[in-house]
Amino acid sequence: MWFFAMPLVIVGSYCSHALCTLLARDSNLESNQLTSPDPALFGGLTALQKLELERNQLTSLGPALFDGLTALQSLFLQGNKLTSVPTQALSTLNAPTLTVFLHGNRITSVAANATQFLDQ
Repeated sequence: MWFFAMPLVIVGSYCSHALCTLLARDSNLESNQLTSPDPALFGGLTALQKLELERNQLTSLGPALFDGLTALQSLFLQGNKLTSVPTQALSTLNAPTLTVFLHGNRITSVAANATQFLDQ
């Protein structure tokens, strides 16, 4: 399901059954000027494999944002305003099978524990 370049407003702190069903495997939320997604937005999406959050206004990611996304394989975060690799948010994901795209951000520092998410 794509929500490309449209004003996206999720009301409430939960993912409705209808929205969760639509976003079950591939979520494209690019170019929606998201600044700080609520962790509940992705709640219940355990089969989600691809999440596209590129070209938004993300400056940081909450530590619980990706909790429960155990099947995630591709995470697109490029073209945002991140200044560091979001290691806390990424730490709940399965790093060996995960590809994270971070180019086009404002990354100025990389924590030592961030190397598991970076291409060597």
